[in-house]
Amino acid sequence: MAKADLVLLVLDAHRGYREEDEWLVKQVPNQKTIVVWNKTDLPHNELPKIPFPHVVHVSAQKKIGIDLLRHKIDEVIWENGPPSREEIVITNVRHKESLMNAIEACQKLLEGLKSGVSPEFLSSDMRQCLMELGKIIGTNITEDVLSAIFSKFCIGK
Repeated sequence: MAKADLVLLVLDAHRGYREEDEWLVKQVPNQKTIVVWNKTDLPHNELPKIPFPHVVHVSAQKKIGIDLLRHKIDEVIWENGPPSREEIVITNVRHKESLMNAIEACQKLLEGLKSGVSPEFLSSDMRQCLMELGKIIGTNITEDVLSAIFSKFCIGK
């Protein structure tokens, strides 16, 4: 937990606050922990005020408060801004190539915006950037990318 960027401490509102919960609360780092009271749709006693800056109430089963939790996760992760260049490690050559291509497409897009290029021409640069980023996160996978990925694995023996 000490090395984590974010900790979600999920507590059961229906069951109530117990001694083992108190122990956990004392173990987690205060600033990078989000206390998540789950099962708040079920009957429960008043929940204690836990001295953490980030507390949300959800019902995972009924999907109540999930958007708030997502927002809170974003808030905590980006609280100190984006990671420094020294913290970012790219471990895959294919990802590096896609990032470089995405940067190039973004630079072309910015140049086009500054010089007043027609939006229909700019859309191809935007599409290229999104396609390159999609290769990394697993959307818009083309046959070439799949071939590159599976060329490194022995499948079906």
